[in-house]
Amino acid sequence: MNMLGIAGETQQDYTELSDFFEKEKIRLSLIESEEQLSSIQGLLLIIESTEQVNIVFDWLLKVKNHCKLFVWIYAHYLLDHEEEVFLELGANGVFSEQDSLKSLELVIRNAFCKIQPDETKNNDFEIINPNSQSVRVNGEEVLLTQKEYQLFMYLYTYKNETISYKELLQELWSVGESKKYYLTSILFHLREKTRHSNQFQLINVRSLGYRLIMTDKEH
Repeated sequence: MNMLGIAGETQQDYTELSDFFEKEKIRLSLIESEEQLSSIQGLLLIIESTEQVNIVFDWLLKVKNHCKLFVWIYAHYLLDHEEEVFLELGANGVFSEQDSLKSLELVIRNAFCKIQPDETKNNDFEIINPNSQSVRVNGEEVLLTQKEYQLFMYLYTYKNETISYKELLQELWSVGESKKYYLTSILFHLREKTRHSNQFQLINVRSLGYRLIMTDKEH
């Protein structure tokens, strides 16, 4: 699933965008630092006034280190000369209050449709073998149970992002948080099987959920 990062949004913007992109299988993620850019395929910068233009300039300079990242800008006011400057600095599209939010959403959706699997930077098959429901740990194949595999795949899809206990229980097995012990048990066995991996690490973010971190260490 593709990930769209959003910076500078209002709650209303986020709600409207979330409703649309959820149907398009595009996940939204709030972006606050450059380190998060490696986990997304597109970035939407939302600005309220001309006072925030410098913030957009800063983000556009940061994005230059991530050449495959799409960048769009949406301004809640009429743009003047800024639009041309944003495009010169690498923005893929610039929208303002005279444009509908729907037009922006469709442009982003169409761009994400053109992202090919081989453009992703992670060599998924080096870690995951869906045919045998297994993962590779330092070159060795480790077989997982069906539930362990489901949990690993979900965390891997949203790697480097904390996924809440509630979301995992609901999305994977359609049960409530009262079954948290069920999730804890599966995660425990999954961590035991993969704890020596040099490529990833499963961590418990206390009181929040679980996260799969890509470590990218040498074998």
